[in-house]
Amino acid sequence: MAFSREDIEEFIEALHHDAELRDRVRDAILEDDFRALPGIVRQLGERIDSLTQQISLLTSRMDWAAGKIGNLDGWRFEETFLRHLSGRIGPTYRRPQLMDLPAENAVLSALDAGTITKQEYTDLGLVDAAARAREKGATSDVIVVLEVSILLDRGDVQRAHDRAQILAKVYDEDVHALVAGQAISLDAEALARELGVRVFATPSESAA
Repeated sequence: MAFSREDIEEFIEALHHDAELRDRVRDAILEDDFRALPGIVRQLGERIDSLTQQISLLTSRMDWAAGKIGNLDGWRFEETFLRHLSGRIGPTYRRPQLMDLPAENAVLSALDAGTITKQEYTDLGLVDAAARAREKGATSDVIVVLEVSILLDRGDVQRAHDRAQILAKVYDEDVHALVAGQAISLDAEALARELGVRVFATPSESAA
């Protein structure tokens, strides 16, 4: 059965004014799955949002766990290094004797006299290690201040230098700043040369 142009125009006009007719035509033309597509897309978007949140939470937990593991590795490395301090710095510094800086009479006297500030005293208490030792071939002892980390960065170098400077105000002996680790970043190595901080790290393990 053929429809004239006028028939089609009348049918379109009827669709504009009859909601029930529109629904009947839509139901006749569109398959159920196609009609359900907007809802499916909406549900998919909701599921993607939920998945994104779960991935974000999982990533945060993994970062937290990685940080904890990194801290444990760092503490283990530092403890092992200091337990074997003589062997680790022995080629350069002989017979190192560890010092408990916050309890040292000279440090406490310097604090009482105002030679060092309370903040400087606190900083000395955060030193990874300090020791009296004698350089190879020398006739008098020096004090070494160490910052220890698996991967040495600029912060480690700067802290060793700054804390050695504080300790130099307390003792008449020479105070040497040292950093020790398995590797050192290139910019930290450059800062160490600039500040005169000695580096104890395997050159082949240096990392950028």
